[in-house]
Amino acid sequence: MRASIGVSLGLLALIGLSLTSLAEAQTTEASPVFSIGYNASRLVMQNVSYSDGTSPLRGFLAYDNSSTAERPVVVIFPDYDGIGPYEIWRAKLFATLGYVAFVGDIFTQNIVQGPSIPVAMRSMLTQIYSRNVPLWNSRMKAALDIAVEQPYADADRVAAVGYCFGGGGVINLMRTYPNVTDGLLGVVGYHPSISIAPIEPNNPIRTLMFYGFDDSASLATRDQFMQSLEAANVTFEFTQFGKTVHAFTEPNLIGSSASASTAYNQVADLMSWATTRAFLMDIFGETNVNNPYTYASMEPLLDLATA
Repeated sequence: MRASIGVSLGLLALIGLSLTSLAEAQTTEASPVFSIGYNASRLVMQNVSYSDGTSPLRGFLAYDNSSTAERPVVVIFPDYDGIGPYEIWRAKLFATLGYVAFVGDIFTQNIVQGPSIPVAMRSMLTQIYSRNVPLWNSRMKAALDIAVEQPYADADRVAAVGYCFGGGGVINLMRTYPNVTDGLLGVVGYHPSISIAPIEPNNPIRTLMFYGFDDSASLATRDQFMQSLEAANVTFEFTQFGKTVHAFTEPNLIGSSASASTAYNQVADLMSWATTRAFLMDIFGETNVNNPYTYASMEPLLDLATA
């Protein structure tokens, strides 16, 4: 697999892709839509360098600075263009809810990441990991390991959230049980890539997935995947939204930026976000044990209104 990665990096160089830092990509490609939903003055935000073996990685960290309380960790895995403004924005939203939010790097610091990556190169990069799932899992576990070392992180309460390619990644991460990172309680996949592979029976990692009914993955494949979860006794939820295609959570995919196969759907986005919030509060034990219905009010974990 090392040879395949070397060839791929060589191809990137031959076509003239510049190797820039994530910070540069993040500051030059942001859309105004990614400035809503959070108060930057209340967040600590920074790049974090780490590694997976000899591979240099750089993730993005965000957390609310109005409290010094220990809090759960949400690790976000990007879609097939790597870490870009969209994933950074989602991290800020999770941080605003009161979590330590960390965006994990899959492609390494050597690859420019974000919307500027040509589609052909995105496909090539994702195929490297799709064909070498152990390497993909290693990248994700490295992100989980560094995330729980960050300030105020509760290493016993961790969730992994992935979008598209990253959604398929967190499903694979769930399948690594019982060899998964300690503290991982649940995974959330938004419009994830789906593959069929063995799952350890009685896998305790809670699994939540959202799909557009009109996404390209066949209904038969989706059903087969759910059957595999059911057979392994995994506690899961698989929600599909009608009249919805791929990438429905990305609010920049509107108008001329949308297509017949990828487009934003506000109803699907907001409903899946609300369900994710309830899911996280549940697995992290933040529900009202006396009356579990009261947590539907979706108050943030930290009392940001009075902090």
